[in-house]
Amino acid sequence: YLDSAVDVLKKFGVDKENSAPQELISLLEGVKHIDEAKVLAIADVIQHMGAFNALVRENVESIQVGNRYMEITQQFDSIREDSKRLIAQLDDGKISGTEKLSNWWMKIRRGTPNDRFERIVELYSDVAKDTREALKSEDMIKDAYIDFRFALKEAEVLARELLDAHLPTLDAARQGLADSQAALDAYTGEDESGKSQLELQRDEARHKYESEDETYQLLKDIAENLEIGYDVGETLITKLKQTHDVKERVYRRAVTFFTTNE
Repeated sequence: YLDSAVDVLKKFGVDKENSAPQELISLLEGVKHIDEAKVLAIADVIQHMGAFNALVRENVESIQVGNRYMEITQQFDSIREDSKRLIAQLDDGKISGTEKLSNWWMKIRRGTPNDRFERIVELYSDVAKDTREALKSEDMIKDAYIDFRFALKEAEVLARELLDAHLPTLDAARQGLADSQAALDAYTGEDESGKSQLELQRDEARHKYESEDETYQLLKDIAENLEIGYDVGETLITKLKQTHDVKERVYRRAVTFFTTNE
């Protein structure tokens, strides 16, 4: 999924290096001893998060087509109205001076119906091309974001597998701390060096437990936040699809309108 999504990143020229969260990548370096391949796979997904956010932010914008489509509709309306008026002028078999003046003013103000239709053809060609290209780009971005969201879920699965793999180590460290503390508590000898040795073992066991617990908490946080990212991604995909579908409907209605009114 990640490879497929990254291909789209390359097509749009988005640079992942500028937005990679290096702090988290550095933290992951500290846990790759558990399973280096899985940690590297998780890091590869995480370092692309900023790039995919940038891809959506910079390329999925509201297409400014609504005003141009409205202009097309208004031009058609004016052609209909003026054509009806011109035909009505012939009902009495002649065009009066007042009607001639009105027609002259119409040509000055709006242009002849034929001139306006030529403007409509030009405007329609531009807006239809822009909309078609924008919708095509949005389709690519939407599909890539869906793939990246699935890659997030894959990374979450890997993180939970690491969590499960690390749990026995954490339990062993916790038990080691409990055993060393119990040995120290049970010591009743007079030998201070023996007691100090037990204290050292207890402190070493505490340090090991704290280190393993820190690793466990990091893996747990990563897994949980990847899950949140996956869930939030569903909301974003739904929103993208809704706005995309609206633009698609506008485009189709415009094509239908122009074709049937030409």
